[in-house]
Amino acid sequence: MITTITLNPSVDKLYCLPNANLGSVMRLDSSVSTAGGKGLNVTRVLKKMDSEVLAIGIVGGLSGQFIEETLHQEGIVTDFTHHGAESRSCINLLETSSQRQTEFLEPGAEVSQDTLDDFYERFTNAVKLSRVVSMSGSLPKGVPLDYYAFLTRRAKSFGAKVIVDTSGPALAEALDSAPEMVKPNLAEASQLLNRQIQGLSDIVKAALEFVKCGVAIASISLGAKGVVAATSDEIFHVFPPEVAAVNTVGCGDSFVAAVAYGMDTFMPLEETLKYACAISAASSMTMETGNYRIQDLSDIWPHVTLNKIGKKALL
Repeated sequence: MITTITLNPSVDKLYCLPNANLGSVMRLDSSVSTAGGKGLNVTRVLKKMDSEVLAIGIVGGLSGQFIEETLHQEGIVTDFTHHGAESRSCINLLETSSQRQTEFLEPGAEVSQDTLDDFYERFTNAVKLSRVVSMSGSLPKGVPLDYYAFLTRRAKSFGAKVIVDTSGPALAEALDSAPEMVKPNLAEASQLLNRQIQGLSDIVKAALEFVKCGVAIASISLGAKGVVAATSDEIFHVFPPEVAAVNTVGCGDSFVAAVAYGMDTFMPLEETLKYACAISAASSMTMETGNYRIQDLSDIWPHVTLNKIGKKALL
């Protein structure tokens, strides 16, 4: 089983209009609301892969009720902790004439210690049955910055492989717990290492720094240019063919879902990375976050390129 963790889920609202003009009244052509948060995007993709997946996290209020009901309608099994505050909303404003996207992300309500204690009990019950645990997204207020590291160590004590996809101090703390994989994007990796990362050689060196911290697979996502992934023994640059992207939000979550699937099914690493890259690209071709069309995946997968990079090339 795969357990996904979303401590700060949201109602994700996609607003579409031809031209955005901030500071004015704007009427939308269309809007779509979904159960969101990075971990739930991962969950949705795993469900489409027919994986046995359990979604856990913290929700509250009418927004939390919407999140749970939406997931249940999609056939997703959940075991959420409930608290009194309202779950947040996040808005993605899509200007269809330029495909430019602007995101407005609420921080989320503060979480009490009692709520964290309840979540931890559910988490422990879930990871006892899980081969893979995926932790994604920001930490809500009231949650310690080292909480992902704490959960990672607990999950590893039961033999689970852990993927952590977060940023900033929470990611820095998580590195010390040696998760199986981390997946910052280029900006997040630059922030974490406190330097500008430019060029493939520098990206690879950054990934290897994360490996030295104890991470088994350090992936740095590069958007349409794919991902650089490093282990203690191998370095890969994996990238998809050019596709007609319409919504890139959640593509990284699709990548994480595919890697979790690969770990759960004992897929070889190279094949896992190619599969994950293909699903990420296919996800960009749909308006719905955390979704992809099977035909798009079938078309893309054979054309994904995987290049091995020798460490001597970095000297």
